[in-house]
Formats: sequence, C-alpha cells, structure tokens
Amino acid sequence: EASVAAINAAGDVNARASVIDCIFRDIEGAHAAVLIFSGQIPSIKQDNGQSSIENFSETWDRSMSVDVSYTTFLSNEVNLAPIANFLKGSLNVFNCKFKSNKGITIAGGIMEWFDGSILVEKSCFTDNYGMHAGSIYVKGHTATETENFSNNNEASDPLCKNGLFLAGASQYDGGPKGLCVTIARNECGAENAPTVQPTVAPTLPMRITLPPSHTPFECVDSWSTLKSLIATKLIEGIKNVFAICPGAVLLAGEDAIALNATSEGTDIRLECYSEAGESCLIKGGRRHFHILGENVKVTFRNIKFEGSKEVSILAAADGESSLMFKSCEWTGNKGPSAMLIYHEMLGDTYNVESSIFSLLYPGKSMEVYFDSCSFTANKVTAAVIVNIGGTLGLSSSFFQSNEDAARGCIQNEGADSSLVLRDSCFFENYSIGPGMIHLTDGAELSVNEQNYGYDNKVEDNLNYCTDIFSLRTGEVCNSAACLGSCSTFDAPRCNIPGLDLHGDSEITDHSSCHDTWMSLRSAIRDSRTNVFVICNGAVLQADDSAIIVSRNDITIKCGELNGAASAPCMIKGGRSHFQLKGSILLKGLTFEAAEFSSIVAKGSSDSVATFQECIWRKHSGNATIMIHSSDNEVTDLLQSASSSSAASAMTVFLEDCLLERNEVTFAAIANFGGNLRLMKTVLRRNIGFGVIMAFQHSSLELSETCMTQNNAENSIVYMDISSTLISNDNTFGVDNQADSEGCHEIFMAGSMACTFSNCEGDCESFESLTCPLPSYSNPSKNEDTKGMSMAVLAGIISGVVVGLLIFLILTLYCCRRKKRRKRRKEDTFNVNTTGTTAGLEGSFQDDEISILSLQ
Repeated sequence: EASVAAINAAGDVNARASVIDCIFRDIEGAHAAVLIFSGQIPSIKQDNGQSSIENFSETWDRSMSVDVSYTTFLSNEVNLAPIANFLKGSLNVFNCKFKSNKGITIAGGIMEWFDGSILVEKSCFTDNYGMHAGSIYVKGHTATETENFSNNNEASDPLCKNGLFLAGASQYDGGPKGLCVTIARNECGAENAPTVQPTVAPTLPMRITLPPSHTPFECVDSWSTLKSLIATKLIEGIKNVFAICPGAVLLAGEDAIALNATSEGTDIRLECYSEAGESCLIKGGRRHFHILGENVKVTFRNIKFEGSKEVSILAAADGESSLMFKSCEWTGNKGPSAMLIYHEMLGDTYNVESSIFSLLYPGKSMEVYFDSCSFTANKVTAAVIVNIGGTLGLSSSFFQSNEDAARGCIQNEGADSSLVLRDSCFFENYSIGPGMIHLTDGAELSVNEQNYGYDNKVEDNLNYCTDIFSLRTGEVCNSAACLGSCSTFDAPRCNIPGLDLHGDSEITDHSSCHDTWMSLRSAIRDSRTNVFVICNGAVLQADDSAIIVSRNDITIKCGELNGAASAPCMIKGGRSHFQLKGSILLKGLTFEAAEFSSIVAKGSSDSVATFQECIWRKHSGNATIMIHSSDNEVTDLLQSASSSSAASAMTVFLEDCLLERNEVTFAAIANFGGNLRLMKTVLRRNIGFGVIMAFQHSSLELSETCMTQNNAENSIVYMDISSTLISNDNTFGVDNQADSEGCHEIFMAGSMACTFSNCEGDCESFESLTCPLPSYSNPSKNEDTKGMSMAVLAGIISGVVVGLLIFLILTLYCCRRKKRRKRRKEDTFNVNTTGTTAGLEGSFQDDEISILSLQ
C-alpha cells in the first residue's frame, strides 16, 4: 500500500534511479506506483480522492531519469497510471509486465506528461484499463516503443485500447485529441531477470548482465575508424552502440556511412560520450550518414554535423523504421538540404544530379524525431529539412540564420507526410519561397504548439508568409510566387530555456546603429542583444582594449539589418580589435592598423568565428589574425610553436575576404591548434615570417583562394608536422617571395624537431594556374604581362628630355667632331597590375611596377 506513490523519484535532472526485478501490486488510491516528479506533490485529499493533472504544476525544472527493468505491475488501481512521468523526466522501461491495472484518469500502464521522454522496449500490457489509453499515454516530446505486446486492454476515451496514444495540441478538458499508434508485436517477449549469484562481502556492486546487445566499443576519433567499425561489427536484431570520443573532429570522406539493416529489432546508436556535455564534430564530405533497410531504429546523440556538400543525413529506410536525434547540431551545410526523409526502396534512388523537387512521393517514409537540436547557418537550395512522405517531429529545437532555401526551414510533402512541432523557434532565417514551414498539397501539420518566429524574411512578395505556408490544393509551386494560405506561430516568445530569441528591443534595436568604439563595446558588454549593427560609413577609432565577445550566436555587421552595407564600415587603430571566446559572425567590416593583432580568436574547440566580406589592411604587431587557446598572449613564435600543452582552439572561417599590406612579425594568420578555413579569399602584399602558419595540431582548408606578391622570411604557407592540410582546392599563387631556401607556396614540415632556419619537408604547389575569382585580374603563373602605367611612362619621358639636353650641350662643345649616329632600341616593359576580389570594394593605389628591360 502507498498513499501517494510507492516510489517518488523527486530528484533533479542530474539524478538517476534504477528499479530492477521488483513487483508492484494491489496499490490503491495513490497517484501512481512509480511517480517521476520534482515539484510539490498535490495531496490525494485535496483532489477529493482523485488526481488532477492541473495540480501537478509545470515548471522549467527537469525531473530525474528512471530506468525500470524486469519489473511487474499487477492489480494496481491508481488515479493516474502505474508509472507516471512528469516535467521533462526521462523514463526507460525494459522487459516489464503490466497486468490487470487500472488508471482511473489517464492510462492503464504508463503515462508521460509535460514534455518528458519515454522509451519502452520488450514490455507487455494485458487486461489493463485507462480512461484515455489502455496501455501507454504520451503528451510530450519524445516517445519510442519497440518490440512491445498489448492485448485485451480497455479505454473509454478516445478508445485507444491496445496502442500508444500520442496526445495532440488540445487542452486536457473535454478529452485530448491525438493519434493511436498500434503496438504490433503478436506475443509477449518480456524475459525474466537474469540470475545473479550473490558473493560474500562484495567489494564492488554486483553487475546484472542484460540480454544480448553490443556494449560500447572504445570511442573512435576518426571517420575511417567509425566507418570500418560499423561495416564489420554491426549485428542485426540487437542493440548496437558506437561511441565517438568527446571533442573528436571526424573529417568525413566523400562517401556516406551506411546504416543498413533488415532484421526486426535492429537498434543502432551513435553517441558522443561526454560527462561534461562536450559534443563531437563530423565535418565535411558529401554526405554523412545514409539510413537504409526495414524495421531499423537509429539514434544519434550529442553530435554536430558540419559542412556537408550534398545532404548530411539521408533517411531512406521504410515506414516501419525510426530515427531519433537528441541534442544534435547542423551548421554550415550546403547542397539541397541538411536532412532528406525519403523512402528510396519505393521511389527513385536519390542523387545530387537530380533535383529534390523532382522526387515523387513514393509512399510512407520513415519516422524522424529531433529533441533539443539546432540548425544554424546552413545554406541550402531546397529546405533545411525535406520530408517526403514521412513522420517528422521536432521539440525544443531551433533554426537560426539559415538562408537561400527555396522552401524555408522545413518542407513537408506527400499524402503520408505529417509534422509535429512543439516549443521550437525560428530566428533570422531567409527563404526564397514563402514560409519557414512549407506544406504542399496533402501534407499535414498535426501539432503546432508553442512555436515562435522572429525576424525571418522571404523573397516571395505575393504571399510574404514568414511563418507557416500551406500550398493551395491542386497548385504546383514552381517559383517563389506560390498560391496558398499563411498561418502564424502561436508563442509570444521562444520557450527554449537559455535561448534569448524574443521579439523585443532587448534583442535588436532596429532604430539605431553604432558609430563609436565605446558605443559598440558597451552594447556588446551590457545588453542581451544578439545582433549589433555599425552605421554605414562609420569609422570606429579603437583604443588599447579589445572588445571581448564571450557569448554565442552574436552577429556584428555593417549597415542596415535588412540589406547590404551602402558604405564601408571601418574599425581603425588601437592595439587589438576583437578577442573572441564564443561563436560569432562578423560581416562587411574593414579592419585597419591594429598594433598587436586585429583578431585574437581564443575560444574553445566548439566555438566558430565566421568572417564574411571583411578586409584587413596595414596591420603591424605579431599577426593580423591570431588563433590560440592559451590564457596568455602569444608573443614568442618559436616557443609557442614548439609547445605541446595547448588545448584545441576554435574554428575561424573567412569567406569573400581580403588581407593586404599587413606587415607583421609572425604571419598574416597564425594558427596554434585551431581550424582555419579560407574560401574565396585574397592575401596580397603581406610581409612576415610567413603568410599563413599552422602549429599544434591545427588544420587548414583552402578553397578558391589567391595569394599574390606576398613576402615571407620562411614560407608563404607553413604547416608543422602535427598540423593537417585538409584541402587545397582551386588555390592560386604568383609573385610571392620567400627566403632563398624557403617555400614559395605550401611547406609541409618533415619532423617535430624542425626549426625555422633548418627544416626539411615538402613544398606543395597551389593547384590553380589562374585565380578563380571572377573579377581578380592578376596574370596567371605562365603569362607574361604587357602594358605600361602612367608612372613608368612619365619616368621614361623625363629621362628622354634630360638625355636630349645633355646631348645638345655636348654638341656645342664638340661641334667640330664628327657626328656619330646613335641607334636606340625599343623599350620593353612589364607592368603588373592587380584587381579586386569579387564582392570587395577598392583596389591598390600604389601598384608596384616591374621593369624587365629598359635599353
């Protein structure tokens, strides 16, 4: 007997309890046999003998986690359900039996309420009764059931007797609406608890051996190792767990890792194991994972997916398969979409050559759920998530700064396509077509509950729908101008804890911009604003103290919020401009004449600093951009380069940028342990020990980047033996000067003992013979330039005039001497001119002149 519950799991989110091989029977009048709830429990008397859901007040404090296994619930008559999970608690039920129980107000077996998560496996429900569900009732974010059995259960409303009831968006009063999901197993598969022999005076806790499953292997830290492990060790029909090392960066290959199974009960889990919550990064490549097969269940946890060129995740298994993402991130992915849900076995095989829009609805696709996930800065052509015929669910997830998609953040297409959307947020996204959510004819938005949108923009002027767009029945949307209806997100603010995305003046002040260094510094330091705008044409005179940016998801840019800058914004002088410790985007800024380092990027390995359309000119000091994780300033190049104690540094990404005429001690960009990516960027006329230098296990990616007329004491690009050149795609270099024994292109050091003055290694060439940037007018490596500047021409004319005067004077003195004929050869010149990078304003005012011959 129990008055409130036999077990009340009342701990916070960090607590966890296990109930193993127990029996709960003949409990009457309590809220539940096992109650998971961290708040103040209402009394039974207060409820007149029955529990009221409203009295279990919802708070933002998450309840604890509870694992129940090999346990029986028999003949209990409780007010809610034998197991009641509240307030975002986590419940795992495995190999349990529920028989002849009665849940007076909710369910005969298990209930979940207020956005918790629940996983039920190999459990059996027979002869139970519940008001709304005979076995399982779920009103929350995450519900997963597999290999369960349900028979002869009863329910009054809405008559979900033997299934798993997924509640909809309506209020509790009057009975909820929702979907009854069939529990398909035709016999009970629950097993008895394993027999454990006790020992005398054990010194360690006894360990219960569960039924066969793959225990986690040693964590992997490379893409090839993970791919090989899955290919050779995955066993169908049981649970397989593959662990990625905390903080690992896996550089994806061109081919995706296939997760393919056809046996019922196959459970594949890929997790980043970290007690501190540190995520793992899978980066680059065409695709990351391809899910195939039948009756397969896949779970990803705490993984970040970045920089795929085609589709990060292709969920192509059948309609009986499921895919779950928990605390995962997608950022910087390109191609048609970051996620494609499409049943390949029924339809055409997807490939990048065919448009996603040409894929026809084949039939029911798999179920995909996202819990506490994020999608940021993805630049895709279709939609961030494309769902063709599947069931898609998102909870406590957000989309921010995604752009250029034809169908916004989520495209839902096909008769079997359904979308469940709860407590999710959409902020500063840009779509060509209407809607952050785009529903085609036949697709369903099953639940739209407490979602929030702010400052999203679309190109479509016919509808200008920035929230949820439903295509008109019978219409085909072949352009941005689509015909349909628009509905709005219903939440007044973003409900994700810790995420400051609210539509008020604390986030972005549309009426002001910053035109002084002090104003910008104070705003970044004191406000909760995410977006900071520098006035068009403003010149901010920096002082001796850099602006420190410690928060994530910060944007600093030039000009109006809704358009490109009409005049350049400059930050000039001072010792350093910015010290970056969090993730940030800086766009359209010119940095000039810092005395130490313009940018000091010293965030942790999970931070990313992105620079777009930025210019650095006339900097002195140690480096224009310095990447490191040390608490102290980097002032000694040799000492810092040889140090082995530095932690991994942050990622710095330059796109459409220019670094010119910087004269520094180290290099224009000095990287100590970070990840440096340059795309469509020009480095010219920089002077230093090197132009780009990489040390301490750092990495470098070069794409469509041009280096000209730089002067390095050592090498133009220097990579120590511990560092990795990830890519050297379509890069160009010409007229660069290095020491007589140095490398004029990319030097790969041959040993750790390498010193700058005595070093052996390989000198790799830039790949391209011409600069790939369209408006960049420098000559190719094999091209002799022709032409003549006005300065050279003026010098020649002056020389000729002086020569003629001297000749006349000599003639007067030597009039009696026989005149001699002179022959003068044609002057030949080679003038080297430079142009500008696409998207960057201005050109050199003092282009150097190279006179090859003047006779």
